[in-house]
Amino acid sequence: MLGAAVEGSFVLAAGIAIAYESIERLRRGEMPPEIPMYVCAVMAAASIFYYVISIYLMRIARETKSPAVLAEALHLRTHIYITGGLAAGLLAGAWGQKPVVDTFLAIGVAICLWFIAFHIFREVFSQFMDESLPEAEIDELAAMLRKFESQFVEVHGLRTRRSGVERHIEMHLVVLPETTVAAAHKLSHDMEDKITAKWPASRTTIHLEPLNTSHANYKEWIKGEPKVRTNDASPTDREFIH
Repeated sequence: MLGAAVEGSFVLAAGIAIAYESIERLRRGEMPPEIPMYVCAVMAAASIFYYVISIYLMRIARETKSPAVLAEALHLRTHIYITGGLAAGLLAGAWGQKPVVDTFLAIGVAICLWFIAFHIFREVFSQFMDESLPEAEIDELAAMLRKFESQFVEVHGLRTRRSGVERHIEMHLVVLPETTVAAAHKLSHDMEDKITAKWPASRTTIHLEPLNTSHANYKEWIKGEPKVRTNDASPTDREFIH
């Protein structure tokens, strides 16, 4: 997260510097220097290269949820805007005989950098907050747990949060009271292994609980209820069944 914050700061600083220099150039009435066409071609080729690499890093960032990888991917996007925007500005200015076009494009590039810096800082800030997993991932988690539903009574009190690349998952696993310690222990480990296979950086805590079959209404408690509950308002909402 610190690395991502540093990258975001550099991107923001670059945007401010480009905007300042462009505005100063307009204020002084200066024209940008002439640059050979082959230099523009090299910058355009570099933009394509940065684009390809940034696509790959964005995919890795989505898979790992790493703010540092995301920051690097977005940092590469800044090179696309800088080199591509500069090349486009120089070409447009040369063909239209209006070199000042380059200066206005530079201001546009600066604004793009500010938006990228904001995106990076927003991602870094979200890592400092306790955010639950996205709904799509919670649905995936529920589907994984349902594969074991014949071996338990209910999963409730599900709590999730994301911290960097790690996913923290906590739940109460209710089993029949006659379930042996060995069987319940194996079941919890099998469930943990299933989750870890999907998300290697996950940390899963399972609280084993026996169903309170001594109560006369215990069958009513679980009748028609989902095997895996993902929307309990509190971990204690269903404690009465064990």
